[in-house]
Amino acid sequence: MNKKLIVSSVMALSLMSLAGCAANAQSGDSKIRLTQFEITHPDKNSTKLVMAAQGINMAVGSFFIRLDGAPTGAKIDGFYEYGGYHYLNGDTSAHPSANIMDNGKLDEDPRPGVLAYTFHTEKWPDGRYAFLAGAHNRPATGYYMSDSKAILITKGNVAPLATSNIPSAVHRDVYNKKGVYAVFPDLFILPDGNIGTSFGTKAVRSHIAQSTSASLISSDGGKTWSNADEPLVDKRWKTKDGKLVVPAAQGWIYTDASRKAELEKQHKIINATPSGGIAYLGDAQFRTSSDGGKTWKTQEIKIPENCVGLMNHHAYATYLVTKKGARLRAIYGRRFDPKTNTVGKDEEFFLRSTDDGKSWTCYPMYPSGLPDPKVGFNETAIAQAADGTIIAMMRSTEQDYLWEATSKDDGLTWSAPVKTPIWGFPADLIRLKDGRLLCSYGYRRAPMGIRASLSSDNGKTWDVAHELILRQGRFRKSGRFGLSAGISIAGRFYFHHLLHHDRRAEYTCCIDDI
Repeated sequence: MNKKLIVSSVMALSLMSLAGCAANAQSGDSKIRLTQFEITHPDKNSTKLVMAAQGINMAVGSFFIRLDGAPTGAKIDGFYEYGGYHYLNGDTSAHPSANIMDNGKLDEDPRPGVLAYTFHTEKWPDGRYAFLAGAHNRPATGYYMSDSKAILITKGNVAPLATSNIPSAVHRDVYNKKGVYAVFPDLFILPDGNIGTSFGTKAVRSHIAQSTSASLISSDGGKTWSNADEPLVDKRWKTKDGKLVVPAAQGWIYTDASRKAELEKQHKIINATPSGGIAYLGDAQFRTSSDGGKTWKTQEIKIPENCVGLMNHHAYATYLVTKKGARLRAIYGRRFDPKTNTVGKDEEFFLRSTDDGKSWTCYPMYPSGLPDPKVGFNETAIAQAADGTIIAMMRSTEQDYLWEATSKDDGLTWSAPVKTPIWGFPADLIRLKDGRLLCSYGYRRAPMGIRASLSSDNGKTWDVAHELILRQGRFRKSGRFGLSAGISIAGRFYFHHLLHHDRRAEYTCCIDDI
């Protein structure tokens, strides 16, 4: 049988920083953009990429080529592994670097600002090879800026890619509006048993850009959705006296750029906004409502003195009412160390109430500091296992594997973090009807989408050998970012996910017999 080599270049995608708060290549006054991106085939066993980039109000630092997906066990010479990805090494084996310098040792084109590189595929095993290639401002420090495009090389005869490996999975579109990005979904159970979802909408793909919100409701198990006429209420927000209570970090506070120096003196976490202003991370607060969410009263939560800003992950995954009645919300932020005069890495904080939401305390997961100061944690999902243990699945600042910590005292103290075998982020975590824990997570390498792993021993181990593919994109126009939010109702598992490739929010349900 004759082998085939097929190459396609797909839609432009922009990398974000691991912390999730860097500026995007498509927004703001400063940017990097690809001005040329061409694929040719010098012969049947080679594929040549030529790309050029231009910096606007900033310098192009280098190029990069990242292998996002390949057949199991396949290795390509010249690439090195970091955080679950494989990058073309722009330096030496002793000092690997993802930065491929213009006119450096790998560049086959002498023109300034143009990189040429040839993939030699003769020894590659049959299968699909997905790459992300582009230019960025590294090795410069500061906000990460880039522009990139995807390349798919298919060698030999390859079976069609299935959307999911769960036979009972059903996928339905919920929201699809031209020119609008749907971001940061929440999926929750309403007091009447119906399903509600809320998510932000933006004109640009940027974590910092201000957004508006959209809310939808389904009364038929997710088959159809309509705009919500009343404020959506998560049933867990209800207190014993019928009020609603929602604790949260303030998140990004938008202000004029003239305040930057003032905020820097306070060691605040600051980012530029696409509109030319700045945003900084605020403190913590809780809101209460006595009229079903129509009006809200906001009260401040005192935060640790050295905390310089706090941020939320999506509400359903981070809000828990324990079996003993404690209310717990996982957020994240950073602390300033006066001894070193530096701001540390992201770390997990908790908002906790033991009087049914009347008062709240804020404290770090590890009061004495991160167990390893080189490894921080941010977006975290929490759930209570069948044995009462509270499980936290945390996104790391350094690696793309999820880390886990546990609490035996309703979230007051926590075990040391342990790296799990789960590759993906950020997490959502729910306990199924039969007591198993299901952790879903964005899978941000080709084929990108949402995957999940199960635990049958209260989070001690995770069955990654039988990883569930809840939804995956095609290699062409596959989703760049995956975010999921899951719930379980009467033995059925629902999850809501976003794939940013076509600005679409999607909804998926599958029978809980997995």
